[in-house]
Amino acid sequence: MEPLQIALAPELGIRPEDFVAAWNDTPACREAAEAQFITPPQTQFDPLMAAGVAALVSIATGLITNVLSALIQQALARRGIRKATEIIEIQQTEGGRLLVVKVVKEDR
Repeated sequence: MEPLQIALAPELGIRPEDFVAAWNDTPACREAAEAQFITPPQTQFDPLMAAGVAALVSIATGLITNVLSALIQQALARRGIRKATEIIEIQQTEGGRLLVVKVVKEDR
């Protein structure tokens, strides 16, 4: 099974390496999957992916995006990040999945 990649928007204020540590230190998250830091191959420049991404490997069977979203929020909260986020799932052309975690912008 392909790892599930997680791209974290810079405005979240967390490096992928720190997210991986927070994920693996959170019991509910660690039970669902192991997180690892990876540097994805760059076929084109993408500022969101330039710093690397977190990847979930050995994902528990049947985890849906809503459950993963809640676990991502737990891992972020463990690092003190409590910003409102939205998580967008992208099916990659090579068959993998990418979850993009972005800060929700308030309309004013």
